[in-house]
Amino acid sequence: TAIATGRERLRAVRGDQLTLEVFVSQHEQPAQEHPQHAEHTLVATGARLLRLAEPVQMGSIDAFVSHSWRDSPEDRWAALSRWREGFVHEHGREPVLWIDACCIHSAELEIPLLPIFLASCRSMLVLSGPTYLTRMWTVAELFMFEHMHAQTDGRSAIARGMVQMIVLPGGPSLEDLRTFDARQCRCLYQ
Repeated sequence: TAIATGRERLRAVRGDQLTLEVFVSQHEQPAQEHPQHAEHTLVATGARLLRLAEPVQMGSIDAFVSHSWRDSPEDRWAALSRWREGFVHEHGREPVLWIDACCIHSAELEIPLLPIFLASCRSMLVLSGPTYLTRMWTVAELFMFEHMHAQTDGRSAIARGMVQMIVLPGGPSLEDLRTFDARQCRCLYQ
């Protein structure tokens, strides 16, 4: 079943294992003079990042990190680093995080398991840069998390504080969610 497969493939990474490389590895970059070299570098970097994550139990992940690959890697890294410091100060331990670059081995096999990965996280950390609400993928993550964690009494995950949004320079805030239009979002290759 999908749930059994999701449990088998669920992985997470400790906050102190992450570096800026997590966000630079897949940030859109201009075409290289030798594209095959760039692809080899991405594959090597991706394999290194995947080794950082370890199998975990459902419900043991502190936060699902939602972000747009089109936003500044440095801004995303600085925001995640500040959040991590606060988490360690408050909880006395490193956060356990689900972040795509480290936790997805095969997009074809694991993207359909995204709802299971989202349900396994106690909270969502949104790194909201200028393109966050323009990307269909990030909006879908937020939508799924909200609906999977909503209470039967109608209280939303956002209202209960399960979604923390860090606004990056030029990025939208939680208030902007009220007025954004999903029809304006772009898909992966747009």
